Amino acid sequence: MKNIILIWLWPYAKESHYKLIEKYKVNVLALVDLESKKNIILKYINSKKNIPQQIFFLKDKKKDNDNIDKNIKEKLEGILHKNKVDWIIISTEPKSHMCYLKWAIKNNLNIFVDKPIITGVNLKTNMEASINMYKNYTKLLSLNKKHNKSIVSVNTQRRTHKWFVFIKKLLDNFIKQYQIPISHIQVSHCDGMRNMPDELIYRENHPYKYWYWKIMHSGYHFIDTLQWLLKSNEYSNKISKYCNIYSTSFDPIDSLYQINIENYKKLITTVSLNLLQNWFSRRSRHKLPFDTYKWNWRLRHENRNIQVWPLLNIQIHSYASNEKVYLDTDNNNYDTWSNNHFDVYIFRNSWIIWWKSFEKISFWKKNEDLMNNARSNLFLEFLSWKAKSSLIQDHKLTYGIISTIYNNLAKKYNWKIPYSTMKLD
Repeated sequence: MKNIILIWLWPYAKESHYKLIEKYKVNVLALVDLESKKNIILKYINSKKNIPQQIFFLKDKKKDNDNIDKNIKEKLEGILHKNKVDWIIISTEPKSHMCYLKWAIKNNLNIFVDKPIITGVNLKTNMEASINMYKNYTKLLSLNKKHNKSIVSVNTQRRTHKWFVFIKKLLDNFIKQYQIPISHIQVSHCDGMRNMPDELIYRENHPYKYWYWKIMHSGYHFIDTLQWLLKSNEYSNKISKYCNIYSTSFDPIDSLYQINIENYKKLITTVSLNLLQNWFSRRSRHKLPFDTYKWNWRLRHENRNIQVWPLLNIQIHSYASNEKVYLDTDNNNYDTWSNNHFDVYIFRNSWIIWWKSFEKISFWKKNEDLMNNARSNLFLEFLSWKAKSSLIQDHKLTYGIISTIYNNLAKKYNWKIPYSTMKLD
């Protein structure tokens, strides 16, 4: 039986990690969580068959320290001294990731960390904050290089989602054959949630009050998937050296004007990234439910439109209209009236490419949950010492883009033009 340490039972950890821990009979040697969550955690744990051997509670005021709490550190290192522990799952609020990552890397533990890897506060208003966030990410890379026995795997499940993998391979092969790079990608995603005004102030899960918002929650997936798909361009002879980024935002607190900057000289790929969070939802109650991760009439809507000049257009459509709780009673739960909808449209210029001009592919099997299968695949990679799909070093460009976007937003907040050029290594 595999031994792990689990850092925090945040809503996502309850929804995903702990279910996988029980499914694959993983032994939890220790759980660390916050004192303020003690009663909630104990109630949840006592309802499970797989109970952590030890539970340690941390004072809330120490949760975002730069270094791991001395008392927690001593207890965890005592466990490392007495047991063979090779795995740690870090599922805290993103501001708290850094101290546990540093400690786990120094102790040569294999790490499964939720996205985002790290974050900062006031990213939308403070230009230095985004720069410091990227510096902290590179410090983690250096530390991981020094302690190279530690594998740091990032929980970005779209990298192992079988139909995103299908599309990535399709792009790789197409660009390799025709030597034409991706010319444009359009990404749109709406979380399908609705925050009440008071939740903007007190809510800790997917919070607004720390000024990092959508990008450091579900938005991270779409920037990461974007740069992962753009790696297909490496199969052509046209490689980008710079990335020009313009950023603006619309949020529940303020409305910012939009400026369009046009620059189409020597462009290889253009990207339109539209990330919404606090918009359409089927929420009808003021009071939050016990589980705020999925059980609040949150309905995910996403689509991608990938252009390879005049030859190929791939469109991904995935729209939920039913809350997760109703999935088991929905016999047709893979169409747009469900929560598991996933269609791919492929358009080809068949006058040049002798292949089908159009394909619609609907991916589903009865009782197959595509996203949870992707999460499970990533988790099993991690447990089997074969983590490769989402390693920490694979997220360098993701963090470069995110840091630049936040820096632009901080520029806009400070009445400067929200536009930057980022060099691509």
